Amino acid sequence: RILAFIEFFNETLAKPFRWTYIGKPLLV
Repeated sequence: RILAFIEFFNETLAKPFRWTYIGKPLLV
């Protein structure tokens, strides 16, 4: 479910910066 959220979020903003910002805390 988290992966889907990140994918949707990343695709919506289409910005790696956001993915890293939101993906880091989620993964960690």
